[in-house]
Amino acid sequence: MRITKKINNNVALGVDPKGKEVVIFGKGIGFHEIPYELNDLSLISKTFYDIDPGYLELLSEIPEDIFNVSSKIVD
Repeated sequence: MRITKKINNNVALGVDPKGKEVVIFGKGIGFHEIPYELNDLSLISKTFYDIDPGYLELLSEIPEDIFNVSSKIVD
C-alpha cells in the first residue's frame, strides 16, 4: 500500500493495490517521510474507503483519542 499524505502521526491517506484511495489508521503510519510504500500491513488498525474530500480536512482537526473512543463505540 502506498502512503501518499500525512494527516497526523497515526492517520494517513493511501492508495491500495487496486488504485483506490483509502484513509488509514495505525500507530506511526504518518510518521515516515511521505510518500512511501507500506509493506507491513499489520501496522494498519482501520481503513476507510470512499471518504468525501470535504471530510479529510476535518480529520486533521479532530484529536486522535476521539477517533479511538469513537472506533471502540462503533466496534
